[in-house]
Amino acid sequence: MHRADEMNRTYGSVIKVNLTAIVMAMAVVWQVGVTAAYAQAPTVQLSRVVVPAGSTTVVTVTGTPGENFAVLGSSRGAGLAYAGVNFAVGTDFVLLSVGTLDGSGSAVVGVTPPFLGSELDRYYIQVATSPSPQFVPLQVAPGQVLLNGDLAPLASLLGAAPQGPVGPQGPQGTAGATGVAGSAGTTGATGAAGLQGAAGAAGAVGAAGALGPQGPQGPEGAMGAVGPAGADGAQGPAGTQGAAGANGADGAMGTQGPAGPVGPAGAQGPLGATGAVGAVGPQGSVGTNGTNGVDGASGAQGPAGANGANGTNGVDGAPGAQGAAGVNGVDGAAGSQGPAGAAGPAGAQGSSGVAGPAGPTGPQGLVGPSGAVGATGATGAQGAAGATGAQGPIGFTGATGAQGPVGPGADGWVNTTAAGQSFTTTEVTLATLNLPTGTYLLSAKASIQRTAGSQGTVCTLYNGATVLDQLTNQTSTIGELAVLEGSVTLATAGTITMRCNGQTSVTATASRRTLRAYKLNTLTVQ
Repeated sequence: MHRADEMNRTYGSVIKVNLTAIVMAMAVVWQVGVTAAYAQAPTVQLSRVVVPAGSTTVVTVTGTPGENFAVLGSSRGAGLAYAGVNFAVGTDFVLLSVGTLDGSGSAVVGVTPPFLGSELDRYYIQVATSPSPQFVPLQVAPGQVLLNGDLAPLASLLGAAPQGPVGPQGPQGTAGATGVAGSAGTTGATGAAGLQGAAGAAGAVGAAGALGPQGPQGPEGAMGAVGPAGADGAQGPAGTQGAAGANGADGAMGTQGPAGPVGPAGAQGPLGATGAVGAVGPQGSVGTNGTNGVDGASGAQGPAGANGANGTNGVDGAPGAQGAAGVNGVDGAAGSQGPAGAAGPAGAQGSSGVAGPAGPTGPQGLVGPSGAVGATGATGAQGAAGATGAQGPIGFTGATGAQGPVGPGADGWVNTTAAGQSFTTTEVTLATLNLPTGTYLLSAKASIQRTAGSQGTVCTLYNGATVLDQLTNQTSTIGELAVLEGSVTLATAGTITMRCNGQTSVTATASRRTLRAYKLNTLTVQ
């Protein structure tokens, strides 16, 4: 037979359950008082009712296969009500065992009443079954009473030894003759009265086995010594369970006895169903900033940004020394002779002198003016170039000029649209920038004008779905300028958007929409 989760532990080690917490948790799923017709009510058999302190009785539970069962124990016989059912245990109950009935609908559990070191003379247990792990709805078996074999007055009537299983009905023996009454023995000293436990009213007595005929009453003699105990008669049939009587007033609670040794842990019970998610608690206060983590490894080199504007030219360096002149190249061949120019006109003939005697030769006359220069002949064809002369030595490097000022270093992105974008209460996108990784200063603006009236307009600057800046202003037919600013560090490429919406259904129009981003090497926030 399947053995369910056995507690096998003493009263001091049993986990006590807060009734209020259980009822509130179960009420989330089920309404208290719901009843349903299902399966059969559980039945319970005990290996013994009279249990010596520190000993265990075996509880056999029978019900519908697969249902959940729970064994409850209490020092009181009434007071607990749950899911519309009145239990035969008190509100100080503990869960002795929880498990699932096996395929035959049975479970066997060992229960050790908390009698060891205590003044309890009885202990109440009851079994409940349910198809739900929350035990709503549920059915209960009749309550059972375990008697302390060391203290309970009834224990002497039922036998202090462990009770064996019920045997078959034996034949009715003949009544023996009444023995002669012995003389009365000396009355012993009265023992100290134990603390009165919480005794409920006795239930109806079950049907007794048949008794032999009463012998004649002998004369009362002195009480004799107690004779040896006779052999036990055959076990009579068990009477039907009487209805539970009304609980008597609780007696004073005895002092707590020492905890007994912890029994071996029972098998792990099945995992309970997940409870309903509770309401989200209030936002806790912001914790202190944690210490900075170790810098992560440098990411891969991003694509080169657009070239910045050229810086101003540095001062020119001093000119280097003049290199030695290279060797002259070979002269090219002379061009062919051009044609001769036309001859100039002859000078005028001087007049002849009177022929005299031949005198000495006179001086040479002045040369007449040259005739006009003839036109220049056509230039002859270019002679072939002479071979290049050898390279002269390189001159000395001039001194390095001073460093010019650094030009603007920020990369920038801008999205500008002059056309108008209409919107009402639904948020619309006015401008978008897709940016690579890096740190940026952001600026966004738009001119917003209403078609009629005046109302609030909400404009927001986003990194993805994260709000970086938000502005609410009152716009009218005259128009207002919405300006948003922010900064962001993108670990991965991201999208920056500017969006706006109105607070009423009146149409507004956003024009001259501009979104700018300036990439920075570092950003210090103060």
